[in-house]
Amino acid sequence: MYTRGKSVFYSFVIVLLLLLLLNGCYSPRGALTQPTLTPEPVPDPSWSSERLATALYSFNPNNRWLALKYLKERGPAAAPSVPALMDILRSSPSVDTRAEAYNVLGSIGRGAKDAVPLLVEKLEEGETRDDKLGATAVLGIIGSDAKDSIPALIQVATNDEDAEVRSNAAESLGKISTNREVLDFLITRLQTESSGEVQIGISLGLCAMGAKAQPAVPYLANNLWWGQDDHGIKQAAAKAIANIVGVKFYDDVCAVGGFREPFIDGELATVVKAREWWTAIGQFQNWSQP
Repeated sequence: MYTRGKSVFYSFVIVLLLLLLLNGCYSPRGALTQPTLTPEPVPDPSWSSERLATALYSFNPNNRWLALKYLKERGPAAAPSVPALMDILRSSPSVDTRAEAYNVLGSIGRGAKDAVPLLVEKLEEGETRDDKLGATAVLGIIGSDAKDSIPALIQVATNDEDAEVRSNAAESLGKISTNREVLDFLITRLQTESSGEVQIGISLGLCAMGAKAQPAVPYLANNLWWGQDDHGIKQAAAKAIANIVGVKFYDDVCAVGGFREPFIDGELATVVKAREWWTAIGQFQNWSQP
């Protein structure tokens, strides 16, 4: 009995030691120790874009946010981080983290063109409003290299229930392409869209197209009468007309912001002449300062 009990005891000890070894908690010197983790290095602005990209996979949320912050500040030089940013858009459950990833892609600009298929996927698969806003904005910033997104953007600009999303999509279309398909679509939406916010996005899209958008001038001129107090719509239409016909007023056309108030009250009347720049058959008439 004694021998048998001793064997059971030793067997128990051996099994216990094996378990401890497997869990990495047994010290060769015979003492039980607690496992220790080496702290992750905190991202630093001096890191290369490649190294900052690796920090986007950190388990530490603060490290991820710092990496996103420093990459956004780096602009186009952050292009090596595009694959990691795409992984964030695919897998992160955090709306805020994904929004910041879109911001970094936007700061990279044309260098983020490899993300175009994923951004289109975000539009086609009915992602959240924030994803759609981010994707439409980034596609417009990427510009002509995002031409594959035109069908998806047209679909969103036409049917999405959110006015801001439709507005973003319309503006980005004009930034991506100046072809007739896009121009005709924006002109049609300009005539049928009921949302003032979307009217502004359409006008800014036409503004970005420049001289190629000349056929849109009389339709933009209609927006100068949109509403007595809705200066935003009038300003966007005036900016677009000014850029399309090569006339410069107070500020850079297509810039964020607006003309000075006196422009709305008085000198806006000069832009009304856009209606007179067309003959009965719709041919553009050049003009100079009134």
